[in-house]
Amino acid sequence: MLARPFKVGFSDSMDLIFLLAAGVVVLAFLLLLFLPQIPLRTQSASAARENPTPAPDAEPAPVSASHAEPVEPDILRPTKLAG
Repeated sequence: MLARPFKVGFSDSMDLIFLLAAGVVVLAFLLLLFLPQIPLRTQSASAARENPTPAPDAEPAPVSASHAEPVEPDILRPTKLAG
């Protein structure tokens, strides 16, 4: 007898929650329709690193002599042990 009001209140609140969630899903779907489409890459990053080809509509970036080769930090360089 005491549990009936709790059951009714809980079921009524669950109906409201599911209706609100359905509204959020519909709003998110409509927002998704207006997002811009971004083309994906046609090759993997490792393949692009091995065979660098500029994009057809992009200008090649100038390469300066100071940035032509990667510089290895001092902490990673092997040291010669005296002995």
